[in-house]
Formats: sequence, structure tokens, C-alpha cells
Amino acid sequence: MHLPRPETEALSTLADGVTLCCTARDRQFVIAQAADAETGLLGSAHRMD
Repeated sequence: MHLPRPETEALSTLADGVTLCCTARDRQFVIAQAADAETGLLGSAHRMD
């Protein structure tokens, strides 16, 4: 994956719940929030660095 430098540098600064989703032709920052049922079943999310 050949990310532009600004996007590469931004990866370590993303807020919790923000992910960079990539395809061969497109990149998009996405905010993911668990539904109440998911949080109740799985617990709160943990960041993986």
C-alpha cells in the first residue's frame, strides 16, 4: 500500500474508533461506534496500536 505521507503520519494520531479503510483505488477514514447491544455483549472497545 502506497499511502501519501500525510496519511501515513496521521495513522498514529487517529482518535479511538477511527479507522483508515483502503481498497486498491480508494482510501477513506471511517468512524466506528458499537451499538448498545454490542457493547453489552463484548464490553467497551480497546485500542490496538
